[in-house]
Amino acid sequence: MVYTPTNRRRNVALTLGLAAVGALLFSAPAQAQQERFQVLVPRLERQGDIDEDFGEDVAKELRKLINQLPTHVPVDDDDFDDALDKYHLDEDELTCIQARQLAAREGYQLVMCGTYSETTAGMEVKAEFISAEDQVTFTAPTVTATEPKQAAQQIFTSFKDYVNLISTVAYCTQDLANEMWDTALERCERALQIDPEFPAALYGKGYALMQMGRFDEALAPMEKVLEQNPANTEALNAAGFITAKLERNDESRTYYRRYLELNPGNVQVRLTIATEAAKAGDAEGALQIAEEGLRTDSTNLTLLKFAGFYAVSAAAERAHPTAGQDSGAQALAPEAAALYEKAVGYFDKVVAARGDSAELEVFAQKMNALTALKRTDEAIQFGARALTVYPNDVSLWSTYASALKDAGRVEEALAALDSLLARDPDAESVMALKGQWLVQSGDLTRAVEAFRQAVERGEISSNAAALAILGVGFNQKFEQKLYDEALPYFEATLELATDANTQSMAHFFIGYVLLDRARRVQEPATAASAKKALPIFQRALEQLEQGRAYGEQAQGANFQKLIDNVNQYIEFQKALIARGD
Repeated sequence: MVYTPTNRRRNVALTLGLAAVGALLFSAPAQAQQERFQVLVPRLERQGDIDEDFGEDVAKELRKLINQLPTHVPVDDDDFDDALDKYHLDEDELTCIQARQLAAREGYQLVMCGTYSETTAGMEVKAEFISAEDQVTFTAPTVTATEPKQAAQQIFTSFKDYVNLISTVAYCTQDLANEMWDTALERCERALQIDPEFPAALYGKGYALMQMGRFDEALAPMEKVLEQNPANTEALNAAGFITAKLERNDESRTYYRRYLELNPGNVQVRLTIATEAAKAGDAEGALQIAEEGLRTDSTNLTLLKFAGFYAVSAAAERAHPTAGQDSGAQALAPEAAALYEKAVGYFDKVVAARGDSAELEVFAQKMNALTALKRTDEAIQFGARALTVYPNDVSLWSTYASALKDAGRVEEALAALDSLLARDPDAESVMALKGQWLVQSGDLTRAVEAFRQAVERGEISSNAAALAILGVGFNQKFEQKLYDEALPYFEATLELATDANTQSMAHFFIGYVLLDRARRVQEPATAASAKKALPIFQRALEQLEQGRAYGEQAQGANFQKLIDNVNQYIEFQKALIARGD
């Protein structure tokens, strides 16, 4: 179980770093068809005593080309002239700083600033597009051209590609926010065809792949983002999650620690990152993150609480049983036991500080940890206290009932389940659990009735109930050679079984038990014993034949030998009876 301190939804637009681009180069997808951004394109500034018409011609051609875009439009020549007159400016002497100021005052979203100088290969042209509002800049690659149209076309191509790039990533971002992973991936990959290193597109691709569960593919784009910006917190977070899913836990914890280094002392950030690790399957990593916070803030009850939650989750992941040294019983793995003990310690501190005002989940998970540790008396005592605080919580009643059952107090455990049902008549699996506990305790009659009710409530299939009874009968009775005691379990199995294979198993074991009984009855080998044994042998043969499918599966050729032996016993009993000895 993973515990989440907040249900945080990522702001994907901010994550991708697109908010800073603002109105520089694209409109939001929903706006793209409604309005176009105005771009002020004054003549380019010449560097040195060179052809002054070249810069004006480049600007004119560039305005024509920009007017082809669906998202941008050049400022009208008349409007530009009016603005120059308004502020007593001369375009021939207009500097980039003045152009930016003019654009800001007139409400033009973008301004193009450019310069050109003469080289042996032609005019070297430099241009950049600047957002008048936030000064974010796109710098076009330097152009060398002999004709104004050539220069304008190359600048426009770069600008158009960048507009397409940002627009495509914007759509990708919108798809990510709408959890449309397939289309988001397609669009971000299209953006990467324009610029393979664009960080927003790389992150979008990696994030979409991560959400699609394609973790091997998702990591590489995140790593590229971090190569460009090692302090990108969202990429660090995502890389930590992805590597945890890939079970590369050391790498995952490194990413998460790097993230936390950028957010030191922020408990909520720490818990958010810890929860991301736990959700990715690294509960122990989540615990380490919480415990690192406790080293500097050892009394923080929120950190203590979640450290307990993560310790329980980590323990559950490691709780595979190992053979006990004394009796061969199943024992808790030492690593899991240590984690459960740690959880109890953290919960104790929370309860000590908050008393009965501690959260329900603290009570519930401490009970779970104590029960897993087989500290059943403590679990029962603590559970009784928890139920005085939260008397109507069915999960507490369930955990309390389990603790009572583990302590061997089955009737009290069943009563606790009844209390649970009284509070929530629709609670799932309660009658099936009662049936399981009753059959394990040897109360077969009540167990069958509980299982029948569980079937009626839709908690369990009739055949699953049959298998539960068969399992107890086989393990607790048949395997211990308590054949007569096993027989009622196999007969009850047959009553509930709906699957042919389960029915065949029940018939086989009933036949085997009857065969054992018949052998014992016929031992005097007299006519009197034969009369008693014969019908039992005949019934055993009938049951074994009905269980032939399972018998042949389990015993192979030996099954037919068993049948032949039963037939020989039957003939022998008949002979004894006929002889009258």
